[in-house]
Amino acid sequence: MAICEQIGDPALAKGLIERKVVHIVTPGTVTDESLLDERRDTLLMTISRSKQGYGLDWADLAGRRSLVDEVDNEDAPEAEAALQTSP
Repeated sequence: MAICEQIGDPALAKGLIERKVVHIVTPGTVTDESLLDERRDTLLMTISRSKQGYGLDWADLAGRRSLVDEVDNEDAPEAEAALQTSP
């Protein structure tokens, strides 16, 4: 999804009026501070898999916090359950 603004002059246009993309908004990757709610966690997570387990990195884009962790394969189901969020 993108936010566009009209940049053409309607008085001079013949047909469609020129527009320009000013913000790109894709669910899960909103990083523009003007679009984030500081009172609510806006989490972005990356997962890196290895033979031994997983590397996890959480970033709270609104709160400007980050956490890095490692999880062994046998602990993965428990870690996944802890990551479940309410709707």
